[in-house]
Amino acid sequence: MSMDAVRRPAAADRFYPGGTAELGSMVDTMLAEAPAPAFDGELLGAVVPHAGYPYSGASAARVYRALRGRDIDTVAILGTAHFGKAPKLILAPQDAFQTPFGDVPVDAAVRDALAKAGDCVAVSAELHEREHSVETQLPFLQRVLPKARILPIITNLSDEAAAAAAGAALAGVLKGRKALILVASDLSHRPSAEDARRVDLATLESLQALDPGFFLRTCAVLMELGVPELHCAWCGEGAMAAGLHAMLAGGADRAQLLHYTNSGLVLEDPDEAVGYGTMLFLRTGTPATGGALRYPPEERKALLALARSSAEAYIMRRETLWPRLSENPRFNMPAGVFVTWWEGGGVGKELRGCIGVMSPDQTVRNGVAEYAVRSTQDDPRFAPVRAEELAGLAAEVSVLSPMRRSDAAGVRPGMGVELRLGARRGVFLPQVWERFPEKEEFMAMLANHKAGLPPGAWKDPAAEIRVFETESFCEA
Repeated sequence: MSMDAVRRPAAADRFYPGGTAELGSMVDTMLAEAPAPAFDGELLGAVVPHAGYPYSGASAARVYRALRGRDIDTVAILGTAHFGKAPKLILAPQDAFQTPFGDVPVDAAVRDALAKAGDCVAVSAELHEREHSVETQLPFLQRVLPKARILPIITNLSDEAAAAAAGAALAGVLKGRKALILVASDLSHRPSAEDARRVDLATLESLQALDPGFFLRTCAVLMELGVPELHCAWCGEGAMAAGLHAMLAGGADRAQLLHYTNSGLVLEDPDEAVGYGTMLFLRTGTPATGGALRYPPEERKALLALARSSAEAYIMRRETLWPRLSENPRFNMPAGVFVTWWEGGGVGKELRGCIGVMSPDQTVRNGVAEYAVRSTQDDPRFAPVRAEELAGLAAEVSVLSPMRRSDAAGVRPGMGVELRLGARRGVFLPQVWERFPEKEEFMAMLANHKAGLPPGAWKDPAAEIRVFETESFCEA
């Protein structure tokens, strides 16, 4: 397939030193100083930054330290396409990529197989010519996996369906090989260093749910907040979503954050930053249990205080306290949220209003702020709450964890469950277990009464099951 047999360096002397000795000294020092990460299970892939080495090299080295000496033949690198439209996986036609350390061979057999995978793949030497996102990974790879071949890919696809198709195609050609997937992505671009931290730790934590759609939704919700100078929430979200789909197809069941920093912290410049994060994706055989959202007492207290202050601001001054970016990155993840107000001192006394939403259409912080107000004003069962009533009411906040994939065996009492089969869909909240405590009956009722399917449809191999938890807490 090669046009010119070797793709020449485009990032040398810009993103990393162009001299062999200087580059070797920098890479070797970063690898030596990087802590050896501890993790359980088989390493299937990772997120690494693609910025200049003075900014993100020390962070990237943590991943490459984990790769040193591993039995890997092919490294698929999914980078961001910065210099043109790339709504597909874009392959390079060359048979090697050159760095100051020498040539890195392309796995031509895998590349050619992927090129035939369908409409989600294309080949372009031009789009790869100036691109740095793949190239910045190569000197590290040459040090830690000197015999490995690469599969260089760039993309900026933008929707989940395209990411799913691309991920399936990539997983298909890597199946049965000693392969690893690297997603070469930076994080947020150009907000203040503090806002970058708030945004980046939210997107990184969203990946813990191992759901590409939830990750993309997190990025979209954060971009809707109007954060000053935020150009993107993740530089290469399409590559990340496609790579995650491929890793899930390979059995990934755990994501582990290694390190986070941003250029504002590195350069001590608080006014503008680009975020950098590293994360491992593992196959452990024991998927993480429980939702990604588990709030310690101080965070519960903060969300309850937000609910009350939001209701007070609206009822007393007609002021709304949303949308805003939270100082706590965990509150900047999207989630379904319900806010309930109780008379008589707490949960289970006398209901005064309850409104919320199951879909993760806004951040936890903004969902609590909005539905704290709407539940006092818009619940059709009650008259609007008056200012003099508010002090006598207790607020309860309920947050839904991100839905995550499961199978029938993974469904347990206390979980909320979504069942999909064909065009049919049904959801039961966790409290439905109080009515149907036996799993067989619970799932049969979900299939038949909520999804309009035969009672045994949940056992169909084609059925899609997602589970979630609801975490609720109330003012004393």
